[in-house]
Amino acid sequence: MTLSDAEPGWSRFTALVDDLARYADADGGHDPTEAKSKVSMRRSADELVIDATLCGTEGVSFEELLEAETNRMWRRMRNDRRCCPELEMPTRTQIRAQALIELTRRGATTSETTPRPARSPR
Repeated sequence: MTLSDAEPGWSRFTALVDDLARYADADGGHDPTEAKSKVSMRRSADELVIDATLCGTEGVSFEELLEAETNRMWRRMRNDRRCCPELEMPTRTQIRAQALIELTRRGATTSETTPRPARSPR
């Protein structure tokens, strides 16, 4: 038996390559109609309901910033509560909402021409 006899034929080879490609790219090939980030808002009595879909690096960056601010506020509130046990500790989702408002306020008070110092996400 020669080495070429032990190798699969062309059709078997292409089938193996196709299988490998499917395995390596389980979510499929490039989709030119990739999802775009979007945010919708609606009022319900005295509540503002926000529904957001942030895709790709926008989503990753937003999540990192929001979670870093949420963690910072949680640590501050936990320390405040240690000093004053009668203070109520909000839930994590409540703190996250406050963090989103805080980040929005901070962003609204700066201008694009004002240089900002780099901040660590933690």
